[in-house]
This record gives sequence, C-alpha cells and structure tokens, in this order.
Amino acid sequence: MNEQNIKWNALRSELTNAEIIPSLVDQKTYENIRTVLSETRQHVISTLNSVMVQTYWEIGREINDAVGERADYGKQLLHYLAERLTTEFGKGFSERSLRHMRQFY
Repeated sequence: MNEQNIKWNALRSELTNAEIIPSLVDQKTYENIRTVLSETRQHVISTLNSVMVQTYWEIGREINDAVGERADYGKQLLHYLAERLTTEFGKGFSERSLRHMRQFY
C-alpha cells in the first residue's frame, strides 16, 4: 500500500461510510429538495413579474386619470410623485419611469 492509501484508510476507520459517502437515499432526498426549491424560485419570479406588470399598469392608470388633458398639471404631478415615491420606496419612480408607466396604461 502506498502512503496515500494508508492515510485514507486511517481516516475512513474514524468515520462511518454514511459520513463520507452519501447514500443513494441521501442523494435522492437532496435532488427532490433541490427540485422543489428550483421550481418554487421560478414560480416566485414569474408571479413577481406578473404582479409588477399589474402594479405599473395601475400606477399609469392613476396618473392618467389624475392628469387627464392638463399637460402643465401633469408635469407638476409627476415631479411631486417622483420625489415622494422615491423617498418612500427607493429608486424606480423617476419622472421618466412614471411617464413610461402612464404610456404603458
């Protein structure tokens, strides 16, 4: 026996096979959990995307209903909303983004 095999056998005698090599049941359990997590992650992403599209559409509708045909008021409203929404919810609510949401509606 070479020196590496002797070290390996000494280490193996300290541990059980279950600690060194996962059983087929362990591997299958891992794969099942991995599949559940991957499918759930995809479902969450898909659901989130759908909800965000609906949200942006609704924001666009609210802005459109408030502004109507009053262009000057629309500029003031977008500026006001951009400042307030960005302060409270973070980036993503610039005047440009809000205009895009209105156009999306």
